Amino acid sequence: MPDDTASWHDDGTPISPRADNVQRGMGADGDGALEFARQVFLQGCGLLPTAAGTAAWAGAPRWAVLETDFGLGLNFFATWHAWRQDRQRPARLLYSAVAAFPPPEPADLIRSVAPFPELAPLAAELAAQWHGLLPGVHRLRLEGERVQLTLSIGQVQPALAELSGEHDAIYLDGVGPTQPARNPDMESLHTLKAVARLARRGARVAAGCASPELRDALTAAGFDVEPLHGLLPQRHALLARYAPRWATRRRPAGRSGHNTA
Repeated sequence: MPDDTASWHDDGTPISPRADNVQRGMGADGDGALEFARQVFLQGCGLLPTAAGTAAWAGAPRWAVLETDFGLGLNFFATWHAWRQDRQRPARLLYSAVAAFPPPEPADLIRSVAPFPELAPLAAELAAQWHGLLPGVHRLRLEGERVQLTLSIGQVQPALAELSGEHDAIYLDGVGPTQPARNPDMESLHTLKAVARLARRGARVAAGCASPELRDALTAAGFDVEPLHGLLPQRHALLARYAPRWATRRRPAGRSGHNTA
């Protein structure tokens, strides 16, 4: 598959040569990238405890997250770290992600979290298994097998088709005006219908883009786009919930079956 090796600014910010944009997170660079991940994706999907209550996953036996663009893994590391820190965390964290252009070198994972020391042990554990990742589905077991990362490597639509199971939270990453060079079909109705197939009814969705095109496609795929009501400090963010007005029928797809493990 095409090479998408990350290059690096002198300050340690990773750049995707394919899209000529910051690869670490949606429009965020430097130290702000982790805060962006936490504010938009984790807080947007209710995965951080608040003064008013516990996280959405509190007490659950398992919690499944789907991400549409793995990048250098920052959203995954942020979610894994939040899971570690939460005393009421689910017993198992299952994380599925599409990786159109995964970093080829384990060292890139470690280098990408250099500004965030709390994530360094997580990146090192993942880097130890980061080898032989050809196109297809790969399942990596971490944290004594309590955390499972399922990577579907390839372009977004065929990669989503390889995944199965119902996910409780969805990170729509890789969308927005700077992102189409990496995955031009990310905001299409066909892609969002593939995402809907992997969502449980009531699943929360968060995105770092609130374009009219994305809102319309989400609505057509069965998602209710929700007003932010000041919950997120990010102007360009979107929250939604999977609430189709039709009966859904699940069909087996792909070979991953990761949520049955």
